[in-house]
Amino acid sequence: MPSRALVSLSVTLLAALAMGATWLDDADDGETSLALESLPAAVRAAFERTVPNGVAVTYSSEHEHDGLVFEAEWQHDGQTHELEVDAQGVLLESSESLDAASAPAAVLRSVGRHAAAGRALHVERHTFVLYEVSQDDAESHEWLVSPDGRFAELEYGSAPDDDEHDEDGDDDEHDGDDEHDDDR
Repeated sequence: MPSRALVSLSVTLLAALAMGATWLDDADDGETSLALESLPAAVRAAFERTVPNGVAVTYSSEHEHDGLVFEAEWQHDGQTHELEVDAQGVLLESSESLDAASAPAAVLRSVGRHAAAGRALHVERHTFVLYEVSQDDAESHEWLVSPDGRFAELEYGSAPDDDEHDEDGDDDEHDGDDEHDDDR
């Protein structure tokens, strides 16, 4: 049986992936192309710190989750890279395309169970920023929150088998679907 820490990590990763799927769904909806010179100073500084010198970069902005998000996209060493920051230049997400063979074996195994045979896989590695906030009182409280204020995980209390705040009321360590339990 997985430890509570492993289960918590799994839930955190799943929440981050779900948040990422939400962010990915917003792609190309209402994007506005921008010139580097038109970006707010904090955004421009964040991009200039990250993007390698001498590469062609496209800049854009769009409204997502009640705020303006700025994106830089460029090619470097044969890979596509993207960086998203908020209007204050705070990193929200970064991504890079990968050769499918360089993806972790566990990722390829999990996807292999569902992907159509003989079709090429396109892989991107996404990194999301989450803030852990905790509060010690009679019960321990811990929250993982994205920079735009969305909760990725809520944890209340410290009992090892505390399902009191479990949204679906089931045993999160084992959901009865043996085929997918090892994917966590």
